[in-house]
This record gives sequence, C-alpha cells and structure tokens, in this order.
Amino acid sequence: MTDQRIPIKTCPVCSVAMVAEKSNKDAPRHDTFNCLRCGCIISITPSEPDSGDD
Repeated sequence: MTDQRIPIKTCPVCSVAMVAEKSNKDAPRHDTFNCLRCGCIISITPSEPDSGDD
C-alpha cells in the first residue's frame, strides 16, 4: 500500500478548505472537491491528448 496524500484545495470563492472525493473508488486520484462553507464544487477531468492536427 502506498502512502498518497490527498491534495488540499482551498475554495476559490470563500477561501475555506475543500473536501476531496473520488468519483470512482478505483480512480487513481481525487477528482471532486466540495467546499465546507459555501458548497462550491470543483470537478477535475483528465484532459484529452492533443491530436496534433493544428
């Protein structure tokens, strides 16, 4: 078992700590953050690789 620390996020709206959650229990990282005060929710989705068609 590896010791992975949950990243601490600060709410961009009210500057209070946010609770980190995983949308899927098998996900490698926490991807949803909920503010303890104002209820702001931040969901992080992985970016898609660039196709290089520019």
